[in-house]
Amino acid sequence: MAERGGNAGSLNMLRVAARPASSQLSAHAECHTHIETPEERARRIWRNADAVAFDVDSTVCQDEAIDELASFLGVGEAVANVTRQAMNGNARFRHALKARLEVMRPTYDQLEQYANETKPKLTPGIRELVASLHKRGTDVFLVSGGFRRLIVPVADILGIDRKRIYANEILFDMNKNYAGFDETEPTSDSGSKDVHVLMWGTVTFRLLSKALKMFEKKMDTTGKQLCKNCHGSQTV
Repeated sequence: MAERGGNAGSLNMLRVAARPASSQLSAHAECHTHIETPEERARRIWRNADAVAFDVDSTVCQDEAIDELASFLGVGEAVANVTRQAMNGNARFRHALKARLEVMRPTYDQLEQYANETKPKLTPGIRELVASLHKRGTDVFLVSGGFRRLIVPVADILGIDRKRIYANEILFDMNKNYAGFDETEPTSDSGSKDVHVLMWGTVTFRLLSKALKMFEKKMDTTGKQLCKNCHGSQTV
């Protein structure tokens, strides 16, 4: 999974998908016969991944969609205050999301207007990276604690199937007024990207949120590759 790390704004990536046994053995032999540089490690994992899952806010896109939507609705500062209070109180993500949405309470028409009028601010290089992954036949997913309606335009620009978006859904009543959000979505709670396992055909990948910083500029990376056979999981 790819996520932007901290204030440095670097792009992070985690491996996704189990490789065939022969590939695992090859990787096992390689890691014991050759000490890879961080750049070599990153390139090999990007090349061999069956699937890659990207976070969206401050990763694929340069901004935080919920903050931008709040500003559009005229409650940007109020939502920012709620966010700070939630972070200071170590609130669960679902509770913090609920509190922010209660302040925003977007109508269906407001959400549609924002989605239709706001052009996604893509991170430089993400188009080329996703295009390269698609060219190699790598499945690309977007996984976010944000809102699906605001991620659909991003997926469309990048040529990612909408079925491969995993995000939160805002609910509306018959009058198109805000009526909450779908709390059954795994992405609506804390740690969902750590523990939720997604299936796509025969490809299984675990979404992990902690990654080492990599793939910034000319693959100026640092990290540690864990041998799958030795440690039971392979991450970067």
